Amino acid sequence: MLYRYSVKLCQEKYPDLMVGEAMTCATHVMEKFPELYAHFAVGDQTLIHGDAYVANMYFDDGGNKIGYLDFQMVTRGHGVREVTYLLGSCLAPEVTEGNIKRLLGVYCQHLAEQGV
Repeated sequence: MLYRYSVKLCQEKYPDLMVGEAMTCATHVMEKFPELYAHFAVGDQTLIHGDAYVANMYFDDGGNKIGYLDFQMVTRGHGVREVTYLLGSCLAPEVTEGNIKRLLGVYCQHLAEQGV
């Protein structure tokens, strides 16, 4: 499983970072991964990029249009999984913490405007 390999690789490459809470969290996710994966497979699905973070995006000069690069991880899944990955990888925890309801509200509003 890719996640298990990634955790091992991170332990080898960043031994000073993969300690304490970080390692406890990674181990817990690794143990629960089959359960999490099964949960992600239930309900309405859509096509998701799978690696939605700023380094895989490009913007037009006006910042009005966005596009994605790097389609290695494209799969089907819940759209909100993509949104949470993006927010968790792009924003500092204190920004996300204080604004999560508003940010998810904007996401839901745009879905509604598109008839979703």
